Amino acid sequence: GVAHALRAYQVPLAGRTARGASLPSVLPVDAGSSITSVLPIKEFSSDEYVVLTTERGWIKKTPLDAFESMTSRGLIIASLEPGDSLRWAARCRDTDDVILGSRAGMATRYSAAKLRPTGRTSRGVRCMKLRPGDGIVGMSVLPEKAEGFILSITR
Repeated sequence: GVAHALRAYQVPLAGRTARGASLPSVLPVDAGSSITSVLPIKEFSSDEYVVLTTERGWIKKTPLDAFESMTSRGLIIASLEPGDSLRWAARCRDTDDVILGSRAGMATRYSAAKLRPTGRTSRGVRCMKLRPGDGIVGMSVLPEKAEGFILSITR
């Protein structure tokens, strides 16, 4: 997984029905890469984190200020094993909770504070024990004192 930064004003402004602009025209993204998430960042604070999750059940929490010194080629943010892909990225604080769901219908929820912060290039830790053929299908960050419902969508 590689992170790229772009100032918001550099993205061409368009209408709701427009086709959109090709991100490789404004970002140095490899042709075979696909965008996983777009996160708006106003400032790189040390008390916020980026939580990254892969399809095969690896999760990591990296301090947001580790992304402050972006280069034009991007920054490596996760080491992935062959066949795995980075699928979810979200901002969080230690007071938030992380909830994950698997293809087989299993779910887990835990405090983001239980994930220890890791460096940019680490793989992270296992987020859920998965059975053979199972995989993570969703990851969300629940804000502190979140009340309400979790909506699960099936095919």
